[in-house]
Amino acid sequence: MSIQTSKPSISMYKRILGKPYHIINKVIVKGASGVLHKFDILASWRNEEVYIDFVYEVKDTDIIRFIAKKLDTNVKRYLIAVSYTHLTLPTN
Repeated sequence: MSIQTSKPSISMYKRILGKPYHIINKVIVKGASGVLHKFDILASWRNEEVYIDFVYEVKDTDIIRFIAKKLDTNVKRYLIAVSYTHLTLPTN
């Protein structure tokens, strides 16, 4: 499998979210364990916050890491967006 990606733009984030969110790139949140967790963006609108990570390839261990990150930081809304701009599947 071959994957080619490009980083999403802030205007794309706003289109995806569909509301006039304020976007902050590269947010760090200290978890209950003391670990500093990085999020790609924080989108906020009124009293609503959405923490978003963009991933380009997901491995089995990533799922556990995402769950641990959500539980440790206790953020209310956490979105994991898998972004494939071009995907070529192998032929049999």
